[in-house]
Amino acid sequence: MCTLPSVSEAFGLTLVESLACGTPVVATNAGGMAEIVTDDRIGRLFDGDDAHSLADALREAMQLTDREACRARAEDFSVERTVDDYEALYREIAS
Repeated sequence: MCTLPSVSEAFGLTLVESLACGTPVVATNAGGMAEIVTDDRIGRLFDGDDAHSLADALREAMQLTDREACRARAEDFSVERTVDDYEALYREIAS
């Protein structure tokens, strides 16, 4: 399990890298991390200023075993997918 307790991350690249390894994650529900951890099979979010919420998230995440779901979520942030998304956005803006 990987934990990123930061409350000021714009995007949790560490989380995506961990998911790509099949590792469940725990992160605060602040910033871009909530956009990464969107499925209870891959991780847990907690309130960044609440130690009890962090402890609960850690305890729950230790039970997660769906490595394929983790890897599949990481694929959503692959270079190929990101390039495709940017190209689609640029085309939309240019239209």
